[in-house]
Amino acid sequence: MNNYNYTSLNSDTIKNIVQFFFEAGMLRYIPRSGYPFLGTGKENVAEHSYRTAIIGYILAKECGANPEHTSLLCLFHDFPEVRIGDLNYINHIYVKANTRKALKDSISGINIGESILSLWDEYSNCQTLEAIFAHDADQLDLALNLKVEQNLGNPYAKNWLENLFSRLKSSLAKELYHVILISDHTDWWYKQKNKRWWETRELKKDDSHKK
Repeated sequence: MNNYNYTSLNSDTIKNIVQFFFEAGMLRYIPRSGYPFLGTGKENVAEHSYRTAIIGYILAKECGANPEHTSLLCLFHDFPEVRIGDLNYINHIYVKANTRKALKDSISGINIGESILSLWDEYSNCQTLEAIFAHDADQLDLALNLKVEQNLGNPYAKNWLENLFSRLKSSLAKELYHVILISDHTDWWYKQKNKRWWETRELKKDDSHKK
């Protein structure tokens, strides 16, 4: 691979990049703190950010915005939580976190730090189409998780889902929300096969194309 532009970095910068990678990995161990209040469910920040980036890509792609940029906004939108934790709605009544400073400290030793900070600022200001879709993706990811908990019998998830709707901004996100409400989270795999498959692992002739 000699068709890319790379200027050798000094050893300190290389070390800082490696430490940034380690720090990013800590998001796997930062729990989303709202679930204890819901009573069921669990998720870490890395898991949340991953599906949010997928949702954001699709929202933007379907609506004529920049899908790659939207995914990047989603990818970094909760990165400061590696240092401040995931503050839920109860926490925010009492705690004021210096979120931007946390991110600035995280990126202080890497050359592209300012571009990451710019992404986070854009997401926080929520003025561009891509930022709007990123915010909607953030909420839709939560809606999907809440629907799973509701399907599994949590009676409180319904109220959380109802409260969430007013945070959505785009028409597509609102349409998706309404479909989420009437969906079974197992349909994507359970209904892919005829019932006979789950009983005998035999397919009807008209199901053979689904192998």
